Amino acid sequence: MAIQDGPVGKMSLWIASLRSQRPQRFHAVCRLLLPFRPPLPFRPPLPCRPLLPCRPLLSFRPPLPCLLLCVLLAACGADGPAAGGADGGSTASPAVAIVSAVADSPEAFERSVVLYFGDMQPEGSIKEYGETARLVASALKAHPDAGAALQCGDLVNAGDSPEEWDAFLAAVGPALGGIPFMTAPGNHEVTAYAKESGHKPRYYLDVFELPENGPEGYKEEYYSFDYGSAHYVSLSSNYLDPAESYSDDEAENAAIAAEIDRWIEDDLAGTDKPWKIVMMHHPAFPLGGTGTAAAMRARWIPLFERVGVDLLLVGHEHSFMRSWPLLGGAEDENGIVQVMGNASEKNYEDDTAADFVAFAMGGISGYHAIAATPDSLAVEMFDKNGKALDYWEKTK
Repeated sequence: MAIQDGPVGKMSLWIASLRSQRPQRFHAVCRLLLPFRPPLPFRPPLPCRPLLPCRPLLSFRPPLPCLLLCVLLAACGADGPAAGGADGGSTASPAVAIVSAVADSPEAFERSVVLYFGDMQPEGSIKEYGETARLVASALKAHPDAGAALQCGDLVNAGDSPEEWDAFLAAVGPALGGIPFMTAPGNHEVTAYAKESGHKPRYYLDVFELPENGPEGYKEEYYSFDYGSAHYVSLSSNYLDPAESYSDDEAENAAIAAEIDRWIEDDLAGTDKPWKIVMMHHPAFPLGGTGTAAAMRARWIPLFERVGVDLLLVGHEHSFMRSWPLLGGAEDENGIVQVMGNASEKNYEDDTAADFVAFAMGGISGYHAIAATPDSLAVEMFDKNGKALDYWEKTK
């Protein structure tokens, strides 16, 4: 699945199936009918989804006649200008996130840059999202060639709090400027309601509409996409925590895990992109102790090594870290590099001296810029002021 040219109206995005070009007058009607975003876990009718940066918020429920009119307008499909302007820009209002991604051509993909942001979860008050929003905006200003943003979980502190999702969307959504925002769920997206929701990040799945090409029963929690010269796979590492397994039944849990692992291996082995990048929340090689690291090294790292994963993007520890390239637990130039990030004012000091650590820094927030070409993969780390602090590059 590739990010291609065309308007897709979500802070996150559904890359493929909402590709149709809808007339401008239809957009205007839907904006009029849905001035507010409906409550979780409401999913607006398909015609209105391209107009909503995300799906939750407030307590507004559009009346049935309005919803029926939206469906009727979509079915009519009257001719008219597309949502994107003639120059490729958006003609939508600033409140509507429109994605116009790079075209699927060798020229456009010659040097595809994406930005990676670690945990965005605030320390306490949800007002602290202002710092994260400023970080995102400044990163995009410093990298105008960035075509997408990646984030590996812990977007909120309490995943079952509509107020926190409201604050996150209101602050970070506009800062993204409509570029694709591809995420992986963190442990804070699965909180108080974990048991009753089958350990799924319920509100997270209502907020974002991600590619549905993952394993059955776990679509959007596991998915993949192509961007430029890289193939990306997003995984939910929450299920590696024994307290949040796929099933409370041991045999059923093992069967589901095996099926998901087959999907991961088949997906990564099946790409023809020169670079393979995996994004998930929990680190396989942590700075401190995490309950999932041992399970991850036993279950997923050997799989990643078999299919030739180059880069592992993680978060969770609210610090920055880059490992040496590791293969079989030892340093090897052909191994996997793990990069950890933090985009929140909630940060921890680094206190590790582990042999696998090539670079580590705590107590700050920042981001990474990832540039992939057919011949090279480069990752550069910046603090919130734009100062470059670390760089790694691999060539074919």
